[in-house]
Amino acid sequence: MKYQVVKDKAKRALVKKQEIRRLKCRYIIRSTKLSMSRRWHHCIKLSKLSRNGSKVRVKNRCIITGRAHSVHRQFKISRIALRELASMGLINGVMKSSW
Repeated sequence: MKYQVVKDKAKRALVKKQEIRRLKCRYIIRSTKLSMSRRWHHCIKLSKLSRNGSKVRVKNRCIITGRAHSVHRQFKISRIALRELASMGLINGVMKSSW
């Protein structure tokens, strides 16, 4: 499990590093004012960038357990860890309801 967390962190770092290059290439490719050869050149340049540098390859994971499914966006932890921490009273403003 820790291997997956480390791998995901590496992908996030690569996304951050390549983000500006990707945006620049996409902008040039979509621009209709530029010549077709220049747009084609940037299309090839974009395809040569690492696939793991794309935003869609990043997976949200729980920062406590590393679980990939049902991760709460606001807290960045899985539903299981959220329930445990909420019932212990360790998350401010969150209470496990009981009636």
